[in-house]
Amino acid sequence: VTVSVLYWKSNMRRGFAHFPSAILRSAGPTACAARQFTSAGILSGVQRILTARKDNAFDARAIKVATEEFIAMGFDGAYDNNFSHEQIADHVHGYLCAKATHRGDDQPMQFKSEGENTAIFFCEEKAELQTMTTIEKWFRSRSDLLATNAISVRSFTGTTPRGVRCALYDCRLSPFVKPGASGSNIDDICSVTFKTSRTAGAVSRYADILKRMDGAIGPVYNIQTLKKTGNTVINVGFLPDSEMYLDEISTLVYAIPGAHIVKKFVESFSNGRQVYSVYVRGATEQQLADMITMIGVMPTRAGHPYTNMYHKGQLTAREVVYGYAVTQFAYYFAAPAAEGNYQALHKSLEKDPVLLKRLKTLRNSLFQELMDESSIPQVVQQHVPLFKELYADFEKGPTAESQKKLLAQIDKELPAEQLPEFNALFKAFLTFNNAVKATNFWKTNRSAVAYRLDPSFLAHLDFPRVPYAVYLIVGAYFRGFHVRFHDISRGGVRMMLSKSNAEYKGKRKTLFQENYNLAYTQMLKNKDIPESGSKGTLLVSPRFKHERYSPEVLFLQYVDALCDIMIPGVEGVRNTLPKRELLFLGPDENTAGDFPSNAAKWAKGRGFPEWKSLTTGKSSHDGGVPHDVFGMTTTSVREYLLAAYEDLGLKQDKLVKFQTGGPDGDLGSNEILLGKEIQKAMCDISGCLYDPNGLDKNELIRIAKARKQCSAFDPKKLSKGGFFLPSNAPETTLPDGSVYTGSQLLSQFHLTKYADADVFVPCGGRPNSITIDNVHRLLKDAPGITGAMMFDGNTGNVGPANLKFRIISEGANLFITPDARVALENCGVMLFKDSSANKGGVTSSSLEVYTGLAMADEDHAKLMCCDALKPTEMYDQMVKEIVARIKENARKEYTAIQRDVAAGLYRGHRQALADAYSTKMVEIFEFVSKSNLNQDEALFRYVLTQYTPKTLLKHVPLDVILKRVPRAYLEAIFHKQIAIQYIYAAGANASEFAFFEYMRDLTAKAQLFAASQK
Repeated sequence: VTVSVLYWKSNMRRGFAHFPSAILRSAGPTACAARQFTSAGILSGVQRILTARKDNAFDARAIKVATEEFIAMGFDGAYDNNFSHEQIADHVHGYLCAKATHRGDDQPMQFKSEGENTAIFFCEEKAELQTMTTIEKWFRSRSDLLATNAISVRSFTGTTPRGVRCALYDCRLSPFVKPGASGSNIDDICSVTFKTSRTAGAVSRYADILKRMDGAIGPVYNIQTLKKTGNTVINVGFLPDSEMYLDEISTLVYAIPGAHIVKKFVESFSNGRQVYSVYVRGATEQQLADMITMIGVMPTRAGHPYTNMYHKGQLTAREVVYGYAVTQFAYYFAAPAAEGNYQALHKSLEKDPVLLKRLKTLRNSLFQELMDESSIPQVVQQHVPLFKELYADFEKGPTAESQKKLLAQIDKELPAEQLPEFNALFKAFLTFNNAVKATNFWKTNRSAVAYRLDPSFLAHLDFPRVPYAVYLIVGAYFRGFHVRFHDISRGGVRMMLSKSNAEYKGKRKTLFQENYNLAYTQMLKNKDIPESGSKGTLLVSPRFKHERYSPEVLFLQYVDALCDIMIPGVEGVRNTLPKRELLFLGPDENTAGDFPSNAAKWAKGRGFPEWKSLTTGKSSHDGGVPHDVFGMTTTSVREYLLAAYEDLGLKQDKLVKFQTGGPDGDLGSNEILLGKEIQKAMCDISGCLYDPNGLDKNELIRIAKARKQCSAFDPKKLSKGGFFLPSNAPETTLPDGSVYTGSQLLSQFHLTKYADADVFVPCGGRPNSITIDNVHRLLKDAPGITGAMMFDGNTGNVGPANLKFRIISEGANLFITPDARVALENCGVMLFKDSSANKGGVTSSSLEVYTGLAMADEDHAKLMCCDALKPTEMYDQMVKEIVARIKENARKEYTAIQRDVAAGLYRGHRQALADAYSTKMVEIFEFVSKSNLNQDEALFRYVLTQYTPKTLLKHVPLDVILKRVPRAYLEAIFHKQIAIQYIYAAGANASEFAFFEYMRDLTAKAQLFAASQK
């Protein structure tokens, strides 16, 4: 049993904000509802209850007057159906207290009191916004009870004797009927209060919303006008999150001229959903639909300047959504105010590339140092009229004339000489308007807002290369980018989660820079495949409780917003791009598992024609080729090793190998299963494993197949001197007398004597584990040698006998820093860097994309969607061809590297040669792309035939592929294959004449092939 009490907080969390004065209106009781709450049976009952209470401080006359006034407020007729006489007495008592503490007509009437599980709020309309904020805070303070109790809010609107509109809120925590129940059966997931108080019609509307929310990625709503009362009811369902939306929904409704709220209800359910029911008069269903669709893209940020400006009526809902976007744009891309000083300093440092690079990095963060993102809306608040003009320019579509006019206005109102940062800020807003080439901003029911930007604005910000395209994606609980360097590009989407606000702010600051760097690196890595490099990032707000709710819904919102731009003819999308764009997305941090498959299925539901190829990393049941199941990445890593063994005359079963990354991971497990070397040591997050005589191969295979960690290795299979030291072990003496804690040994295991081996394969571990500061520890018996000396080639008599590892093939990305690689190569280590060694995964994914584009949906489902361990004939043959292609590409690059090493190019450094191939590939790819070579039909068909897997051609003839696969993708295959095959054949420093000869020979082969097909 709960007892209703009064609660009010006078220290208002959002300051003295209130609804716009234009919508503050007084209305007689008859405006509130068709049927009003009446006095029948209430007056005497309430007076009797209040008079009998021991804590009553009011005389009988005051109680009688207050009760009569309360009844006359004109609450909707459902009021007395929702509350007992005892509860109504509590409400009247609250009104009595509000009257008693009221301090004058210039202040709104309000009062507070509180209980453990129930609170009642009474206020006049000027205080209603703060009341709703306080309600949210009250529920939030009881978050530990929400697992077993529902949020239940019942609110009614009336008019006080002073002629002022007022609102009553009855809020309570109500036990769930079945705590922990999931699904959408309303009888199982509702609260006791809901079950006993809602009408059959209301239950039906709630049930409809809850059913539609299954599989939804954003708010779900319905709007219906009730014939009996004339009220229009909005039901809105929200996915699980930590916020309430009382004030947002109310303000959206009140923004409609003439609209007012009669009553509203909030109910949460044990499956995490929240449903809001708002009864409105004075607005059409279409008006309400237009406004309520904004709710999913308006971040609910209490106290934020944009939120406050919206609640005060200074900005509209659309202006707020625009404001969030331009604020983020300016934070990352506003030009520093001191441009002249920068240029002067830049010129003086042109001969010092190291300092010049530091200056460029500093410049790109200079505006962030001068103006934090939280300061930007505060500046907007000081210049609202100018901001509204910029929004109007965005809404109409910028022109050269409008841009010139606004530029002059900015310089006049915010002169650069006196207000340089403000001037730069508003000019960044103007740049944003001009940069947007496509957006779903005006689409209804969008789950996030995507802005496709012309990236030319980056030219003045000293990035090494201007991308082909940049997307800014803004959701209610995330922000993100997508950067690609050519039209046809592919790369993963990285979701960034934060454990604290401080961690979030750190990631926020470097978000675009990191996204850009990852995409740029991917461009250089994707040298064997048609797709260039891209990357997506998705930074999740700490307000989204990812520990409790899956962030997959945010990933789907990100994908959904991009689909809005990519799908032709979506209503409400403005698109001025000259041609249709296609993005291809892969898994990355926090977006693997089911994310890719679910994203592809979502795109299919949206009608995206290329849905089968939108994402890679899908389950085999959806046509994906899992890298871990077939060891795609490891195949590439090992092919470099096998080629090196052949060149050096080594037998792999006689070599000792060390690896980081354990048998539970993709690379670690497959390295164990595919390799035949003697493995003495390995480590993973569980700890460090070592056996001086070599770890038992059969036991390694057992735990690798089971995908278990090193800790699962049977200690009985260790020989004398062997050990497993858990990562959480206290200080321990090892068999040889060395003393380590588990964490100490794990952090440096690859640098210790236990890691002494012929071959090192990093399959996991932290980035930058080997740096110029510790690389000297990979030498044996070389006291006094430092990493800097190794880098400079000043190591005296250091030779092969001093090397801890003779060969390194990098499976894990960024395990060794570039300068440490140089140091190792100077000492004679044969090193194959990550972007070359582990490119097997991107090759597999690219052929997965191509297959999806080439096949009809029904054929793809029948021939390519299966259990990976029980494959169809086509799937099995495709996997074998992909593996063969990976080996072929690895061998070609290895052979080219060894040839150029022998020629002394790039001082014989394999890392430098691999980088040179990537850079040269991009140059030739772009050169060929601008030519008319793709107009040579015989050459075009020949190159495509050579590239396309024979298994695919068996099921889909080339003529069908030419019709079905987008032309841009086919041209990317053609141009990239010409570029990379030429580089592998001719080398990094080949002449222009060599390219002429290469093309002459290729054309001759194409003509012979064409003749053979007739």
